[in-house]
Amino acid sequence: MLPCLPDADPDRLARKARLAQARETFVFTHKYANPSLPDGVALAEKVPVSQEFLPGYLGKVAWVEAELLANHVAVDFEKLTGGGSGRWSILDFLGITRLVGNRHLIFSRPLQAAGRVARSFPVNLSAYKAQFGTISKPEIVARLDEGQRTQDRAFAWQRVAGANPEVLKGIRVLPDRSERLSNRSHDDSWPPAPPPGHLPATFHLDETVYARAMTWWRQDHDTLEAAIAEHRLYVCDYRHHQGLPNGTWDSGVLGLPRDKYLYAPIAAFVRLRDSPERIGELVPVCIQCEQGDETVFTPDQGVRWQMAKTVVQSADGTTQEMISHLAYTHLVMEAAILSAHRQLAPNHPLQVLLVPHFQFTLALNDHAVQSLIAPGGPVDEVFGSTLVGSLELTTRGLSEYDFMRAGAPTDIEDRLVDDRQGLPDYPWRDDASSLWPAIRRFVQRYVELYYASDADVTNDPELAGFFRELGSPDAGNIKGVVPVETRETLIGAITTLIWTASAQHACLNYSQFPMMGYAPNVPGALYAKKPTADTGENELNWLEMLPPAHKAAAQFTILYELSNVRWGKLGDYPPLHFLDRRVEPLLADFKRDLALAEQEIVARDSYRMISYPYLRPSQIGASIYI
Repeated sequence: MLPCLPDADPDRLARKARLAQARETFVFTHKYANPSLPDGVALAEKVPVSQEFLPGYLGKVAWVEAELLANHVAVDFEKLTGGGSGRWSILDFLGITRLVGNRHLIFSRPLQAAGRVARSFPVNLSAYKAQFGTISKPEIVARLDEGQRTQDRAFAWQRVAGANPEVLKGIRVLPDRSERLSNRSHDDSWPPAPPPGHLPATFHLDETVYARAMTWWRQDHDTLEAAIAEHRLYVCDYRHHQGLPNGTWDSGVLGLPRDKYLYAPIAAFVRLRDSPERIGELVPVCIQCEQGDETVFTPDQGVRWQMAKTVVQSADGTTQEMISHLAYTHLVMEAAILSAHRQLAPNHPLQVLLVPHFQFTLALNDHAVQSLIAPGGPVDEVFGSTLVGSLELTTRGLSEYDFMRAGAPTDIEDRLVDDRQGLPDYPWRDDASSLWPAIRRFVQRYVELYYASDADVTNDPELAGFFRELGSPDAGNIKGVVPVETRETLIGAITTLIWTASAQHACLNYSQFPMMGYAPNVPGALYAKKPTADTGENELNWLEMLPPAHKAAAQFTILYELSNVRWGKLGDYPPLHFLDRRVEPLLADFKRDLALAEQEIVARDSYRMISYPYLRPSQIGASIYI
């Protein structure tokens, strides 16, 4: 069937029949409702056969699992655990074949192997590094072995080129003293977002704290007022974590559960005017480990500063997985996929365009519900809150999501990180700014093939039904969806969907192991409490926060798997997918634009402190398949 809009279809009755059948096949259900998202998260009631994994894909997963198991065999777990079983059988290797044809066994075998590691705490960082047998250490590990200034620079670098590079926000306004004093509470309520550009009122950054940090960075001439005025001050606020319950873990000692910890920190960063290392360096200023805390830590505070950074890193990793990654890519696309299949006929031009960007997502998300985020699964085991608390974090994020503002340009604008003089080096922003126009240009030219005017947009009942269902509380339940009545709005919305399914997901997914696989950099949970003003200057106080061996092994394992399965590439569509031959030159130009974007990104990357390859088009899949 050649693609066409509903009014141009010569067999409208057959078209309506196909849609009616699709609505019986693609059915919404809702889970994880709570006060922040009372209607719950939109999921597929069941995964249609057409959406299941292909054997070739499962073979790629099996290959990655074999790599992991080989690594586990190569590692001397006797040294890692000081007496763990550390024995792997041929059944571990043979067992990976069981996942072919049964997607619910994906990731099972290496995690079982990781679970056999003893429950002891490593006594030093070398034990965590020993997890890398046949698998190479990520670049961040070497950076963290250098002196404190390099470690602090690497900490700040992860705000702009880490696993979760979209939390950073520019600060343009310092709340007045009365407003800040009124917000110095320690209650467990989830604080609202501050107005754009405002320093969080619960954050106790002032000129005295700022001056102390600048003395450490040899910038005594700088002031907080100047940093704000010159657009050099930035903040990461993990307020979504406030009030979530602490999880527990079984230490195997007397059968008593022990607490894990997760905090809601705020961290400030500044672009230095100049520094001995580099002009325009982004560096950390201070950290407050909880909303409303009185104590603020700065880089001159030794072990307490190291502990505070670890509080931030753990919070950032949890936000990455449960909001940025799960909520804003996987779950948004699940709602879009269901809405599209239910409202857009198979030969609707936009359905034809989008279907390759939907591949395997429903099957993958169903696996996540059944395994990764199920009781006793990796989320429950690795993260600091309870499973219910972690899922509440996801729904808190979705309750603030705005579909129409989710594209790269609007996100950059809304977070006030678009000033390239105030923040000259921001790899995610810079690479996204090269890639987004290529995707948008292709979408624009494609849309214009079928919609000659805004009237064609408003007169398309299937298109209206798609966006209506995507935003409806009893269907997709995605916030911020509005009626699409112009070509310009339609182009932006479709670009956002393709961006979310491809580039946005890829940069979050493939950065997981390089940045988070080494647990001392980003521990999934904390195993000791946050620092206080009275915490002693003893490195053991920091080491006690890090995961025990089996938790670190589980984190290493699941993140390696998620970061190494690859299927397809952005810009590649199945042969003869577009029956309308007018699309061929558009697709050729799209591939050319992607190649040019790759050249720009590779050229920039050669000058960076740590490589950021995650938005290179050659490294981006077309859909959320892992």
